[in-house]
Amino acid sequence: MIHTSPRAIGRVSSVGTLLVIGLAVALVACSSNASDSTVESTSTTTESMVLTTDTQSTTTALIEPPADSTTASPPVSSPTATSQPPVPEGGLIGFVGCSVTNDAVTGYGDVGGARFWSTRGDYGGGSVGRWAQGVPGVNGLWQSFDDQLAAQPSTELLWWELCTLRATPQDGLDSALIVLEALRGRIPGVTIFVSAQPDYQPVGLCDISGATGPEKMADLASQLVNEQGLMPGPVLGPLTEGDTTNGGCRANETGRELFGNQLLSFFGASA
Repeated sequence: MIHTSPRAIGRVSSVGTLLVIGLAVALVACSSNASDSTVESTSTTTESMVLTTDTQSTTTALIEPPADSTTASPPVSSPTATSQPPVPEGGLIGFVGCSVTNDAVTGYGDVGGARFWSTRGDYGGGSVGRWAQGVPGVNGLWQSFDDQLAAQPSTELLWWELCTLRATPQDGLDSALIVLEALRGRIPGVTIFVSAQPDYQPVGLCDISGATGPEKMADLASQLVNEQGLMPGPVLGPLTEGDTTNGGCRANETGRELFGNQLLSFFGASA
């Protein structure tokens, strides 16, 4: 039989106590580590969820339109400018104007054009006001016009070149409307192309029309187009000293050629 001394038993008891304490500390440490690991894992998972949510939110913001986009008006396109309607093909073209208008029509025939009246009326001094003074009676201007129309009754188009004598008030809209009524009365349904008399370079070269005459006739032509349904006609000129005769007003051979080619480009060559 083995006998153990009380001192040995005490030692064993102390060691056991130490072992128990050490085991408890180890368990606490493990538990703490496990808890920390769980916390870190949970934190990481939470951060991942937050990042995922943020990503989804950003993606949604990029894809989805603003809340009021369904009511936004579509962009308004700028209106496009309308082009000049084409000149009707075929048919004779009559004309109204002054001596410079005769020069232009003569030049048109010289360069091969064949749509205008073949005869030339006496349109000298044919300002807008003088044409108006011949209505309702008949003066030399209207007699020339009527003679040409009688010789070529199938005329359905007219070219009207507005001329002025030093931009006098008589060459304004009131007179133009009188002339327009007379033209439409003679050729019902007529299509009228209206132009201003040509510019001169330098300005005022032609004393008869005056320095501001061509500009005022251009304004009058615009009024007739915008308010009376006339068609914009060709822009002729400008005439320089080398293109003119008769004090810088009438077209010489080179001036008539200039006019003729401009009319040919606008109206075409063949009737």
